[in-house]
Amino acid sequence: MARETLQLGVQIRCVGRVEMYQEKKQVVVENIQVLVDPNEELLHWIEVMLLSRKFYHKITYVDNPPILPKWKQLSSEKAVETEDVLKSQMLEHIARVLQSGRGHFYKEDVLKAEELVVQATTLEQGQGTEGDAMKRARAVARINKEFHSLVESGEVCEVDPVEGTFCLPDQSIDLEPIAFAFLQARAAEGYSKTTFGEVQEHITSIPNVYGANWEKIFHSLDGLIASSKIYEVEEGHYSLV
Repeated sequence: MARETLQLGVQIRCVGRVEMYQEKKQVVVENIQVLVDPNEELLHWIEVMLLSRKFYHKITYVDNPPILPKWKQLSSEKAVETEDVLKSQMLEHIARVLQSGRGHFYKEDVLKAEELVVQATTLEQGQGTEGDAMKRARAVARINKEFHSLVESGEVCEVDPVEGTFCLPDQSIDLEPIAFAFLQARAAEGYSKTTFGEVQEHITSIPNVYGANWEKIFHSLDGLIASSKIYEVEEGHYSLV
């Protein structure tokens, strides 16, 4: 196709090979094809991802190792330091959200924080040729990754996986005394046993009790069983000893 028939903004498929020229990479174009179907770009992304998973990761560079962009040439110490800055900013932002008195926060409170997006975009600065929308998407993905690492390390606690709420560890309350007091009250009312669902409903209805997800409630009941204060009558049903 003649060069004059191509206009700026036209979607094309460019076929060629990567070569080194004056110690820099360049693409030697062999064929250019104008694409009509708007889905071609998405299909190309899928194809590249599949190739990356199946083949590209197996390539071994011996004589000519890949040239890494400058943002990947940071020392490991500097990279860790930079990520720690993002995590610290995330925890500071979470603390400010909790100061509003809400008691818990949503992951979206963190993912949509503009100051964190700016910091994460700095970490992804090597992708200079991408558009603003793609840069923001990569920044949010980076924040999401670091957020999950905070959860895994215990620096952030999940309150309710259904509602997607979280809190900080120092907000968590020892649930064993609360569960035991509830079982005592139930026994005083004449109930011979109490279900796990009833314990969970009671604890989660108490204001200012954070971090009371089903797993922690289950562990609190296990702790009461281990200390011989209650016993499990049948699966999911508890009673005082």
